[in-house]
Parts: sequence; structure tokens; C-alpha cells
Amino acid sequence: MSNFNLIDIVELINKANDVGIRITLDDDRLKIKVRKDQTVDSSLLDELKLKKEHLIAYFRKHGAAILANADPIRPAPRNGDMRLPLSSSQERLWFIDQLEGSTQYHIPTVLRLRGRLQVSALDAALGAIVDRHEVLRTVIAGEDGKAYQEVKPRGGWKLNVVDDSIFRKDERALRVGIREQIEAPFNLSTDYMLRATLFVLDAEEYVLTVVMHHIASDGWSGGIIVKELVEFYDAVTEGREATLPPLDIQYADFAVWQREQFTSPAMQQHMEYWKQKLGGVAALHLPADYQRPAVLSADGAISHFSIDKELTVVLHALSRRYDATLFMTLLTAFKVLLYRYTGQDDICVGTPSAGRNRQEVEGLVGFFVNTLALRSDLTGNPSFETLLLQVKDTTLGAYQHQDVPLEKIVDAVSKERDLSRNPLFQVVFALLNLPEAPALKLKDLTLLPEKVELTKAQFDLTLTLFEGKDGLSGAIEYSTDLYQEETIARMITHYVQLLKAIVAEPSAAVSGLQLLTNAEEALLQTFNTATEYKETTTIPEVFATQVESTPDKTAIVYEGQSLTYRTLDEQANQLAHYLHIKGVSTGTLVPLFLGRSLELMIAVLGILKAGGAYVPVDPEYPADRISFMLSDTAASLIIADSNSKHKLPQLADHVQVIVLDDDWPEINAHAKNPVNTILTAESLAYIIYTSGSTGRPKGVLVSHRNVVSLVKNVTYVSLSAADILLSTGSPSFDATTFEYWGMLLNGGTLILCPEHRLLDSGLLKEEMRRHGVTKMWFTASWFNQLIDTDISIFEGLSAVLAGGEKLSDEHVNKLRRTYPALSVINGYGPTENTTFSLTFHVDDRGIIPIGRPLDNRAAYVLDVQLRL
Repeated sequence: MSNFNLIDIVELINKANDVGIRITLDDDRLKIKVRKDQTVDSSLLDELKLKKEHLIAYFRKHGAAILANADPIRPAPRNGDMRLPLSSSQERLWFIDQLEGSTQYHIPTVLRLRGRLQVSALDAALGAIVDRHEVLRTVIAGEDGKAYQEVKPRGGWKLNVVDDSIFRKDERALRVGIREQIEAPFNLSTDYMLRATLFVLDAEEYVLTVVMHHIASDGWSGGIIVKELVEFYDAVTEGREATLPPLDIQYADFAVWQREQFTSPAMQQHMEYWKQKLGGVAALHLPADYQRPAVLSADGAISHFSIDKELTVVLHALSRRYDATLFMTLLTAFKVLLYRYTGQDDICVGTPSAGRNRQEVEGLVGFFVNTLALRSDLTGNPSFETLLLQVKDTTLGAYQHQDVPLEKIVDAVSKERDLSRNPLFQVVFALLNLPEAPALKLKDLTLLPEKVELTKAQFDLTLTLFEGKDGLSGAIEYSTDLYQEETIARMITHYVQLLKAIVAEPSAAVSGLQLLTNAEEALLQTFNTATEYKETTTIPEVFATQVESTPDKTAIVYEGQSLTYRTLDEQANQLAHYLHIKGVSTGTLVPLFLGRSLELMIAVLGILKAGGAYVPVDPEYPADRISFMLSDTAASLIIADSNSKHKLPQLADHVQVIVLDDDWPEINAHAKNPVNTILTAESLAYIIYTSGSTGRPKGVLVSHRNVVSLVKNVTYVSLSAADILLSTGSPSFDATTFEYWGMLLNGGTLILCPEHRLLDSGLLKEEMRRHGVTKMWFTASWFNQLIDTDISIFEGLSAVLAGGEKLSDEHVNKLRRTYPALSVINGYGPTENTTFSLTFHVDDRGIIPIGRPLDNRAAYVLDVQLRL
């Protein structure tokens, strides 16, 4: 016998399973079983016969999907004292239903019937199916937290017939009626697990809506019911007995048998495989449009797409090249997408398995489908072909150990439960073959399937691909608690783009595969905007223009004292002349050893007017930090006042200390006109020291251009002469760049106050009310604290900016509910980028992103390899 292609055999077995053909191995003899009422493509049967020896070899090595010589499932005793258990899968659904309802687990089928229908025969045929399959007339009873099955007597099921003129006249009303039937909850403790409603449209047109609960059914079951419906209906209308093979067991017998298997050595061996494979699996953290709720609801939607035949053919060829199935290739591509979206190396995806690996359950309606957890390790940025071979190995291993119900694996592996996430995996992938379905006939009736979709989601995302004659079509079912439609559309675009990149270069590293389309990369040109400054771009020049515009307006207020724009300008000019004499010129670093005061702002502006750059050094800093900063600047001149000078460390003999209040008489003797200095937009304006990533202070150099671009002609916030801002930052905090110059370069009023008044919420509110403050900046933690302490502090403000760390959604939403007219702006960015680089006006979407870049800033979303 020639060597066989392993993957071809796996695909052949799966293809046979998909159309209901069962392959068994009995004493090394291959048996192929097809139901009498089944029509099968002869070419498939020919292929099975041709590869008979290859199939036997596969089953010898890997174990047959169905072993004919295994112990059969036998009917369980049915006496009054015995309680029939739920299967493992049923038990999980029952718990879900108890917690949150289970409409997401409804399985609907809608058929349009055309022709002469005998309604009573349809009722009898469906009733006969319910009588034949116990699971459809089984209710779930519970006692002391334990559930068990109770089977209703035969003969009680009835078809619901709706004969209402509104449905005949109005197609929209009919759609609504169908939707209501589909979404009406099942009461698992009282209802039949199959309900059917017949909408009468006219004498020869009807719509039949059949809804089953997943706890009693699965996709395979739907095919059984349709076939049996045809036979029972024909039998009733022809006045004969239906010719269907007897059912040797019922679903409850399978549930009893399954429970018995959990303690078998074979099952324990399978379980050990899954424990080893899935231990410590990480939750997938996909970026979402909305904050994940504490309990994820079942609300969902579906987006559809297609992959053309040409790309499908190439994907098939690629799969064969690596001895893989198309399923494995498409799944690997999906895992690459998840990796690129999350940056996580540990990616686990669920995939459904028919779960009917026992010959006795072939013809049973019931919940047999299992879900396999397929985990991949993308550590080290592997090539696509390397990852594909890993996925292939994982998938084949999962098939060999698929007998363990997912629920049992979850119990063994998942130590902690999170109601906002499914355990083990949050996304599901499936590939289905769609053979062209023949038209169904019921005597004189034609049955035409109607498209119906549940607006429900069992997982965060479920990607299902369907292979047909025209290529691949796909659908993503997604949780609307997490995602918007446009986000899913973008995800689909990226998946298809990845597939194209993969077939072009399968040996490429997964991080190097093209993810964005050309159109998306072009979006950066509009996202990152550049504007040309039409006005002066140094702080003194812009300030001079403002003085000319509003000379008598109050510029600064501190503890009952104030300065107008003219007075501030004149006193800063006088100080600039004095500093110029002391040696300050373009680029000179001048440490400011001052606390909040009017003198602080005179000094800041005076240094800039002299051409120097100010370096705020907080007198409250530890002595070691002060010494380091003064030494690092190599400054020859320091500005202090009589309150702070005693805190200065020992200084070198060449270092001058200007004590403003002591030296002011001398300063006041200088001219009030500007100093003639050479400044450009690129000249240094200030240095602010941060703690640095190692804790060692590091100085950040900021130019005049950066300051002006932060506060002039901006769109992220309104800054005008009508604004009054209370500064919350210490002089050495980078937020003061926005506070100081946001007011002084736009004609607003800057309020300064001692730190103790800021830290006491009562005094803070008093300060804000006294001055009529309109805008403020807060650190995120302080912002949260104030909302918890006294939210009325924010009353009267028109805008609040906050940042420094991630904002609390809970606190922001509380503030917005209390003061809906208040604009809340998230500011994001490091000190190195001048206070913040991006902003976001908080809206009702439920999450707070970092927003869009300010004008003349550029922002990019990169992965760990720094790719877009």
C-alpha cells in the first residue's frame, strides 16, 4: 500500500461525517454505513472505497471515530425511584438558564410551505417526532441544586396555528411574529423542548417556525427532524405506518452512560491530556468598543462576508503543501489575527465537534455537540508555516481526545470563574461544508428554508466559514455588549487581508504579515494632522500680543492679590532686564526655587523674556533631589524668595541666588519695556524633571513651539478670555504648562492658591466658587477622590481635564450623570511630549480611549514589533 496523506484522510472522514456517513472499524474490517433514506454523492462513496486501506491504517494508528466492538450504550432502568441525570452539556446549559436565561441557545428553523397543506397531518407528524424522541418532551426538574430529567407522557404536544389577517397583509408584521416565536424563552421545567407555530398566509402558503432549545438538540438533530417530518407527514396523509428504524436508546440513556464513563481509565487518560494542554491558559483580551460588563449578556448581532473562489483555491493549495486541512489553515490565520490584535502569545480558540462518536446515537435528537479548545503558543514570533504545523498537531491531538465533554475540562482546568468571560476561550472558529441542499417535499408541498438569524451571542466572537461552490462565505457572530458593527467589519477586512498576505508569503513571521489595507494606512494622513502657525511662536511674543489686546484684564490672582496683563508684563520686563545684567541670555537655564505665588509667575515670564529657560525646583522636594537637579543644570543663577532660600543646599561660590522679595527694589528700578533678545520657536522654554523609569530624576527639555502649540488655536478644548482656571499643579508638575499658558496666552485668568487649600475639599470648593472657576485640570486619582468626597465641587465648571493615569469609567460616568453639560476630557501623553499628546471628549460609548492626537502631534498604534 502506498503512503497515504494523513490530512486527506482526516478531511475525507470529516466530509463523510458531515453528510451522515458513518465509518466503523470492526476487527480490522472497515464498515461504511449509510441510512436507507439517505441520498449520498456516489463520488464520495467511490472515494471511501478507493481509500479503504488508508482509512484502516489511519484508524489503527489514531483510533477510530466509532469503534463497533466497544461496549454498547444500553437503555437505563426506568423505575419510579430513579432520577435520570442530565448530560454534562445539558447541566452547563441548565446552570446558564438558571443564572441569566438562555435565549441565545435557541435553535430556530423557518420554512415557507407552498402547496396544499393538511394542517392536521403536520400537527400529527411533528407530534410523532416529539413522541419518538424523549428528549423533546423532557423537562428539567431540580432539587437542592441538582437537576434531573423528567419525561412527559406521549400525546400531549400540539402545533400552534396562527390564522390572522395581519400576517397575510403585512410581511413586516409576519417577520415580527416569527421573531417573537423564536425569542420567547423556554421554561425548562415545564415546556416541551420543541415548539412550532404555523402562520397561515393563504390556502396554499404557510410559514412554519420550529424552535428547539439547545439543551435538547444540536445542528445534527435538525437534519434528523426534517427527514422524519417528511416520513411522518407522508405516512399520515397516506394512511399508513411510518417506516423509520426503531430507536434502541434515548438521550437520557446516553446521559446515564456518559456519567459512567467519567471514571473509566480511558476517560482519565483523555482528561490528563487536556489538563496538560490547557493548564494556565490565559484569557484573551481583545480590544473592544465598550467596557466589558461584570456579567456579559447574550445580546448579539451577525456580520457576513465572502472570500472569492480564486483565493479559496490558493488556500486549498497552500493547505495541501503543508499536509494540512483547509480548516487548519483558516484557523491558523484567525489565530494570527487575534495575536496581532492582542499582542498575546497564548491564544486559545474553541471549535465545535459533532460529538456523535457512538453508533447508537446517530439517529437521536439531542445535545451531543462538543467544543474543543485549541491552544497555540506564538512565543518568539514564529513564521506562519511554523504556526500552521503547530495548529495541525494540536488539532489532530484534540480529535483523538475529543470524548471528554468541555464542561468536565473546564471543571478540571479553570480554577477561577469570571462571569464576564467564557472559561478557557472567548472566541470560536468553525468551518462547515455546504453541499447543495435538494428541495424538500411534503406530498403536494414544497418547503423553502427562510433565512433567520438570532440576535444573540454565546461568545465574544464566533467566526464561522462555509465552503460552497463559489468559494468561502463567512459570518461573525459577536457580542454587542463589547463590539460595534463597524469594528467587526474592520476585523473581517483584516482577516481577509491576512489570508492574502499568507498565501503570498507563508514563510513570513506572523508579525510581518500585512494586516492593514492601503486605505487604512492612508488614514494616518488624516488622523495625524499638521497645521501651520500663522502667528508668532514664542511665548513672550504671543503674550505681548495678548497684553496689547487685554491690558487691564486680570491675569493672575493669589490670596487676595492680583496682577493685570499690563502689570504682569511690565514687572516681568523689569526682571528680564535685571537677569540680563546678571548674565541670563538665550538658552541660559535658571532654576526657580519658589512656591505658588504672584512672584513665581513674574519670574517664569521674566526668565523667558530674558531669553532663558526656567527650571522649576519644588522647595518641598527632598534635599538629595534638590541637590541633584541644581547640579544637573549646572546653573550659575537661582531665583528664590525669603521663604524658600533657607532650604537651598550648600551651593558653589559661583552660584548667584536672587531673592525676589529682597531684591525687588533693585529690580523695580529697571525699564518696563521688553529686553532685546533672540528667541525662536525652537528655543528652549523650560526643563521639567520627572522621576525617570529608574527613579533617578531626568530633565525634559520643552521648546517655545511645543508650549504654544499646546494652548493656542486648539480644538480639544475652548480657551478664551472668558475662562478662569484654578491651577492645581505644583510649579514642577508638567500640567502647569497647560494651566499657566492656557490662560496667559489666551487672555484668561489664572488662579493660584496655597497647596493646603487644594487638598481640603471644602476649602477647594470655596476657592472655586469665590473666583467663578470655569476650567480645571486634575490627576485621575484626585479626580476620583473628589467625586467620592463631594461631587458638587464640579458644579459651575464648563470643562474638566484629567489624566496622569487611566481614568475610572465609574467615576467619569457618575460625574457626567450629575452634570451632563460638563465637558470631561481625557488627556494622555508623557511629559516628554509637552503635558499631553492626545485627548478624548468622554461620550456615552462606555469606555474612555486615549483619543486623537493634538494638531502637529503624530500617534500610531503599534504592536510589540513596532508595526502598524
